[in-house]
Amino acid sequence: MNRSRGVLSADVRAFSFDAALTEKFVGLCERLYADDPCWTPPPRETVRARFAPERRFYRGSGRRHRHFAAVREGELIGHVSAFLDPHMLDCEGHPAGCLGFFQCVEEYPIAEELLGSAVEWLQHHAGLSCIRGPIDFDIWSGYRFKRRGFEHGTFLGEPHNKHYYPAFFERFGFAVRKKWYSTEIRGRRALEGVVAKSEERYRSVLSAGYRFRPFDGRDLDDLRALHVLVNRSYEGFLGFTEIELREFERGFGGQLRSMDSRFVTLVHDPTDAIVGFSIAFPDSERVVCHTMGITPEEVEKRHGLGSALAFHMIRSVLEAGFETALVALVAEDSLVRAIAGGRIDRADIEYALYELAP
Repeated sequence: MNRSRGVLSADVRAFSFDAALTEKFVGLCERLYADDPCWTPPPRETVRARFAPERRFYRGSGRRHRHFAAVREGELIGHVSAFLDPHMLDCEGHPAGCLGFFQCVEEYPIAEELLGSAVEWLQHHAGLSCIRGPIDFDIWSGYRFKRRGFEHGTFLGEPHNKHYYPAFFERFGFAVRKKWYSTEIRGRRALEGVVAKSEERYRSVLSAGYRFRPFDGRDLDDLRALHVLVNRSYEGFLGFTEIELREFERGFGGQLRSMDSRFVTLVHDPTDAIVGFSIAFPDSERVVCHTMGITPEEVEKRHGLGSALAFHMIRSVLEAGFETALVALVAEDSLVRAIAGGRIDRADIEYALYELAP
């Protein structure tokens, strides 16, 4: 880590809970994104709740945190949070620290001081293999920076940040740990072409006894089944920590209940066990193909259920009369990347999670 401090013109304050600084954080976000037509401000109460001691993260066993605020002439101009969670591990099972809720004016010395203060606090805890960011508590609450494609607008669930944040992290010494991409596919023929090779897989799994059905957000059993599926299918995912049912219901239940059932699917295997899911939703004149997953056991069978699920998702888009789909947040090592072929390689929108070796 190379830190060549510039002239700092702010006071960096470390805190755990501070209502006044939380209000200043809300104001900072509103100032930073005031002229951004793609930014939808979250309700102030939602932001306040993230920094209140009642938040479940702060009460979790073994979890620790510290917030850092840069204040100049009474005004907050930068912020970052450091998190320790005993369940946040690297790929070898060693503990990893996290940085999140990073917001800053376009002055690198301020960002450097904030990041340096947070990293130094994390480094006091022996045994950390790495520090990752941005991660707001965990991957379920928000993570990654958008690096490219700011001119393409935004959609529900996409990271949204100032364009200079990735450069600030890289200048400090963070390196890209993993990338994701979003790409828009326009036209019926183009959409049919993307999944043409998957239709045979789809017919095959149907013949084997699998069935695809709409998810019912009002059915508690469906919500619980989806919760289990999400945890199972994301096992081994970079930065994964298990999300509890209560958190899942609170964070995603409302959105899922309001979604168009034509685009949210559950897959049953021949024994009627639920083994896969996909989530898409209309966004103006297109459909955002947001998330899909299958259980590790289905992955091991290698019978193409992932390809079949992608085919079913795109077919649902076409049957609903849409001719544009945004294939969203595809990891560089995802099966969906192979399904979409070279379109992901040419994607206009890119995101990244960063990592720093202490």
